[in-house]
Amino acid sequence: RLSSVCKPVISQRHRQPTKAGFVIICIWGLSLLLSLPMILYSKRMLKRNQDTYVCTIDWPDSHDVLTVPAYTIYNFIIGCAIPLCFISIFYTCVIIHMKGAGPANRQRSKEQRRNHRKVTLLVLAIILVYGFCWLPYWIMMIAVTLQSSYDTVPMVVMHIITILTYINSMVNPILYAFLSENFRQKFKEVFQFSCICKKRVRYFLQRGNTNAVELDIRRPVSNQTEAETNQDYQADSQLNQQRDNGGVYTGMLE
Repeated sequence: RLSSVCKPVISQRHRQPTKAGFVIICIWGLSLLLSLPMILYSKRMLKRNQDTYVCTIDWPDSHDVLTVPAYTIYNFIIGCAIPLCFISIFYTCVIIHMKGAGPANRQRSKEQRRNHRKVTLLVLAIILVYGFCWLPYWIMMIAVTLQSSYDTVPMVVMHIITILTYINSMVNPILYAFLSENFRQKFKEVFQFSCICKKRVRYFLQRGNTNAVELDIRRPVSNQTEAETNQDYQADSQLNQQRDNGGVYTGMLE
């Protein structure tokens, strides 16, 4: 996003399937590399005095009291602190770039200020949502690690905090989508298209014209107005009436 806003020409030049595939492979490779401790030492263990198995990490040197806190801090830095810093820095650069790109006249200046406010709002929302969803989880994990017991945090609270981390992934697309004027416009067009299609299908089903239903569903009506749709209804009604009377209808449908 930083590249597409600040360097749009260069960004467009690098948008190629091969480069995108290479970046995806690198990201997955880095993720696997950073997850090696968990992959190597995770195992299923039986809880003490219980018939319940839990998934945990069994470190090779269990007597080293610094291993678990060090791994928790490592996860916090990799999974929260660094991403939050990058998000804040990159989006701040986007805001500064948009603020510095001043228009030539007053009218464009108002539009530029409006766009700047929208981007600022989006940036603040993304950062706040990320912090709200992830910081409680890492605070809980650090507290549990220091106390060496999961009994420090009630189980209900632990589940709620864990769910918050998944909510962050759910909320992000909504933030990007519904704060975009272009997306809202396209969403309205799709919704109107769906309503018009349902209305037209009901009409033709009432007329008993199943062939017309099949043809009509496939017609692109997203740009039709309500008046144009009503005209189509009238024309189709006349066509059916002429057919029922044994006559020939010479009109043309769009």
